[in-house]
Amino acid sequence: MWKIHTSFNNHLNKIGMKDFKKPTFIRVAGEFYQTYLQKDLNGTEARQFVRWTDRAIKQSKGVDSKTIIDDILKNRDYLNFQCVPSHTDYRFEIPIKNSTWKYLNTYSPIIQPASQSKKWDTIRAMLQHLFREQYEDILDYLQIAYHYPLQKQFVIALVGRQTGTGKTTFINFITHLFGNNVVTIPPEALHSSFNSVYAEKLFICIDESKIEKDAVMEKVKSLTTQTSVNINTKYGKERNGYIFAKVIMCSNNEEDFVRLDEYDRRYWVRKIEKFPLIDHNFDAKIKKEIGGFINFLKSRPIPEKKDSTFWLDKSVLDTEQKRIVKESSKPHTLVTLANCLMDLVESKDVHQPYYLTGDLVKRLWEVKLSNCTEKHITNLISRHLNLGASVKVRTSEIQRDYKDGEIYFSMSNETKQRRWYKLSDNDIYAVNGLADDIGMDARLDKDMNEALQSFKDEIKGDMEGDDGTI
Repeated sequence: MWKIHTSFNNHLNKIGMKDFKKPTFIRVAGEFYQTYLQKDLNGTEARQFVRWTDRAIKQSKGVDSKTIIDDILKNRDYLNFQCVPSHTDYRFEIPIKNSTWKYLNTYSPIIQPASQSKKWDTIRAMLQHLFREQYEDILDYLQIAYHYPLQKQFVIALVGRQTGTGKTTFINFITHLFGNNVVTIPPEALHSSFNSVYAEKLFICIDESKIEKDAVMEKVKSLTTQTSVNINTKYGKERNGYIFAKVIMCSNNEEDFVRLDEYDRRYWVRKIEKFPLIDHNFDAKIKKEIGGFINFLKSRPIPEKKDSTFWLDKSVLDTEQKRIVKESSKPHTLVTLANCLMDLVESKDVHQPYYLTGDLVKRLWEVKLSNCTEKHITNLISRHLNLGASVKVRTSEIQRDYKDGEIYFSMSNETKQRRWYKLSDNDIYAVNGLADDIGMDARLDKDMNEALQSFKDEIKGDMEGDDGTI
């Protein structure tokens, strides 16, 4: 457990908290609170706010019931809470321009340990193990988080089936570094309407996670792009605030902890191997080295800004494990659709460009795509073929026919004007490339094989005569 050093009182004076070392009554947005510092199990100081009524304050011990309320209103009355993060110029009270009012800052100051040691060998070993060839990139990431806490950053995802890899150790390290400004929650917590637990934290850590609900996935996306949020407390008033959270995810599910599309530019995914050494004092050593690491972050040159949204260059995201996660995210239906579309390329009676719609594709390959809705097929065409918006033209419709016991495609004599998706051979080759890259042809399940057999039976049935002959 950390020992708060002798300069702690001076530090409180410097950041405007000299009157709040002991439990103190305040009023914020018309509500009375008692605020005080409380240590958690790691020894980290966290400021607590407990709501009181004016009557209860007057009845409490050690106060002058006649003057206590007037004293609060005169000296410790705030317009509202506001979270303004800073590790280099922190202020507990935030003045409001052209007003006598002030905000009360809910961001927790980082109390740097007394040691001015420059050693952080254990931390270095951990970061080198976790990030290997991207070691300098994670140093850039942490330095930006320290100097520019409002800056949006990538979602870090550490995955690995083995135990003892250091994934949870990394979360513990982030907690030691940024104190009460870090929270660890389950994925389901992001789906709750009450977001005060995490909304104004610097880091949101999701340990042993697998995100399956689309609503939770969208929430993670919004955390990386939103700049403001409504803070909802279960028993408190709603208020507006900044959102500057960085998300860290750790999971034993290497390939399917989350679904990523081909064009994702948020997730930094790394597969972590087992740490070569077992040291039961590893966490304690990291905690002792936090002061040295903070000194390093202060003195290291600030990395050049290479991206308007996330600061670091997006090439950092191009890892082998992310490619695997993307491939595992591709739906099995895409493989079937890719195989179907190849029928058009091989057809002699259908010419480019191919004009298709979701309902037409459904009719042309009704057996193969029996488990797909028209809307799902349309989404697959527009998303994975990257076609963008449909176009409105008058053209002949592709139709399905049978000849010599085989199915073939041709162009109808009738033309229709409607909105179509326009495809070329290259578009179809591209979507087949996506399927082939992950060997999905070999993964068709039993239901799909049965569907293919039904398709063959359908053709045979259509071509048979009354006596069973073809």
